[in-house]
Amino acid sequence: MNYNIDVNQTWQTAKFIIVHMIQYELFLVFLVTGAGAWHLSNMLSKHNDRQRDATFSRRISWACLLLMIVFFALRQFLQ
Repeated sequence: MNYNIDVNQTWQTAKFIIVHMIQYELFLVFLVTGAGAWHLSNMLSKHNDRQRDATFSRRISWACLLLMIVFFALRQFLQ
């Protein structure tokens, strides 16, 4: 099987999706999810047996913040 992938067309499609499909609502969702996960991690860290869950929640919060920054930078850079 021979698959021919047009890299230029794939890049143009990805660029269109990043610039035109990522709206500000997505940034708001990442911000609210990250803040909620951070608040949950602070609540869970007060309990002795929930330190592992608090660490996971804090990682989710950082991942949301990182995705928000990456998508914002890509959107600004590609416009």
